[in-house]
Amino acid sequence: MTLGRATGTLKALSCRKGILRFMTRMGQVLLSLLMVAAVGGGMVGWNTVGPAAPPGGSKAPGAPLVQVVSVARQPVQDLIEAVGTTRAQAAIDIRPLGSGRLVEVAFSPGAAVAAGAVLARLDDETERADLREAEATVVQATQALDRARRLRATQALAQVSLDDAQARAQAAQAGVERARKALAERVIRAPFAGVVGFRELDEGARVSAGDLLTTLDDLSVVEITFAVPERHYGLLRVDQRVEATTPAFPGRVFAGTVMHIDTRVGETSRAFRVRASLPNPERLLPAGLSVNVSVEVAAREALMVPEGAVIAEAGGGAVYVLDGDRVRRRSVRLGLRRAETVEIVEGLSAGDTVVAQGLQRLRDGSAVRLR
Repeated sequence: MTLGRATGTLKALSCRKGILRFMTRMGQVLLSLLMVAAVGGGMVGWNTVGPAAPPGGSKAPGAPLVQVVSVARQPVQDLIEAVGTTRAQAAIDIRPLGSGRLVEVAFSPGAAVAAGAVLARLDDETERADLREAEATVVQATQALDRARRLRATQALAQVSLDDAQARAQAAQAGVERARKALAERVIRAPFAGVVGFRELDEGARVSAGDLLTTLDDLSVVEITFAVPERHYGLLRVDQRVEATTPAFPGRVFAGTVMHIDTRVGETSRAFRVRASLPNPERLLPAGLSVNVSVEVAAREALMVPEGAVIAEAGGGAVYVLDGDRVRRRSVRLGLRRAETVEIVEGLSAGDTVVAQGLQRLRDGSAVRLR
C-alpha cells in the first residue's frame, strides 16, 4: 500500500508540472498577441491622424495627389514646318571642252576661287601651231585683197575677182578667231566665284572633252526648296521670314526669306514647292544638306495646356477636368504643338481646370487631392 501511494503521488506531481508548463507557454503566446495588437493599433491611429487633405480636394487619404492648372488663352504664332534640302546659289561641274593631256591643276580641294581664276591647263602645242597657221593665212589673204582692189581701181580686174578676194580674206580672219578660241579652251577657268570640290583628275592624265575635273559651288547664299500642303497656299508670300535648323549645327538658327512660290500644286502630293534663300557668309551650310524649315504666317490667341496634361488617343486626345473634388475625363481636339504646350481646339473652355501631373492613377470620376 505504501508503494502504491508513493507511485500515485509521483504521477500527480508530474501532471501538475505539465499543466504549469502549458500555462506558461499559453501566457507567452497571449502576451505576444497583445503586443502585436498594441503596435497595430498605434500604426492605425498614426495613419488616421495624419495630415489633413489640402483645401479644394478630397480628404480621402487614398485619393491620388495631383497638380492642376487653369486653362487660359495665350498668344501663339502659327508656323508652317517642312523639311528641305540646301543647294548652292550657283553650282556647276567643271569639265574640259577639249581633249588632251592635263599639264597643270591649279587649285586645292575646298579652296575659294575668284571668277576667272585658272583651275587647270591642257597641253596646247597643236592649238598654238594652228593659230600661227591661221594668222599666216590672214596675211596672205589680206595682201591678195589689196592687190585686187588696186587692179579693180584701174579696171584691170573684174568685180567678181575682187569679191572672191574679199571672201577669202574674211574666211582667213574667221580661221584665226576659231584657232584663238581653241587655244583659250586649253585653259580651264572658274566662270564665277565659289568653292571648288575634290580633284577628280591629276596632272599628266589624258582627258577627253566632258570628263569631270571638279565642281564649283557659290555658297555665299544657299537656297532651300521644300514642299508645303496646298491648304497653306494663301498664307505664304515672297520676302516672308524663314528659319532653318539642322542637326549638323545644334542650337544654330539660320534666317532667310521666301524667294519663289510655285504656281502649280502637285496633283498627287497636293503640295506646292517653295524656295527660300539663306545668307551663308561663313559658308557653313554645304549643298545637299537636309534642314528643318519653319515659316511664321500668323499671330492669334489659343487655349494652351501643358503637354503632360494630354492623354494621347486615336483621333485626338483626352484630359482630366477638375469637378469639385473629383475629375472627369473629357475628349479634346488638338491643334498646334509647341515645345511644352499643346493647343486645345475643341473640348475645353477658358477657366477650366485640368490635371497637369499625376494622371497615372486617374479614372473618370476619381476623387483627388490637390498638391
